[in-house]
Amino acid sequence: MEAADRIGWPVPVAYNATVCDDPAFVWYRVAKVGTETIHRHLDNHTELRLNHPYRVRLPRRGYGSYFHFAFVRNPWERLVSCWHDKVLKTDHFRLGARRERMRRFPEFVEYVGQFDLDRCDSHIHRQASLIDLARVDFIGRFERFADDFSEVCRRLGLPESFGHENPTQRNHYSAYYDDRTAEIVGRLYERDARLFGYGFTRVGAPKR
Repeated sequence: MEAADRIGWPVPVAYNATVCDDPAFVWYRVAKVGTETIHRHLDNHTELRLNHPYRVRLPRRGYGSYFHFAFVRNPWERLVSCWHDKVLKTDHFRLGARRERMRRFPEFVEYVGQFDLDRCDSHIHRQASLIDLARVDFIGRFERFADDFSEVCRRLGLPESFGHENPTQRNHYSAYYDDRTAEIVGRLYERDARLFGYGFTRVGAPKR
């Protein structure tokens, strides 16, 4: 039995968290939301105590004065970005012979639907369960990344010039969805869409 159980404290949930003591912050890392840019800037301008660990259990007591932040992204767009980077460009999911079939986006949507999205690879993980929503102070949005990360830097007293590269230029995310796949992803990531105020917006006709 853990000490937290013996004295009645809830056992902390594990997060992918980067921690610094000066300036004091906890960053909940969500994949595919400008994470590389954020990490590079923080690593260049601070002394990170926990640099890039996974499954960190921060004590319930403590860290109250730290600035807790995270970034999120439209779940429909985030999944398209994941598919481009982790299936078309690389074989991140080790699909092997299945990879050729997964080059069709609807097949990848079906593949993602097989997982428990609160206990899976961070690139397809539900964003809401990657963030301690009870403690987070600021949630930035990928869609306004430059402004929101500048706000984080101001609060931490860090330089606001972070050299963010423009997101990959591609068709609007909705072009990759038909009505069926848009509905599937909306159902799979309903909690993300609801908590962070995202919806599916159709721009143009679906790709054929």
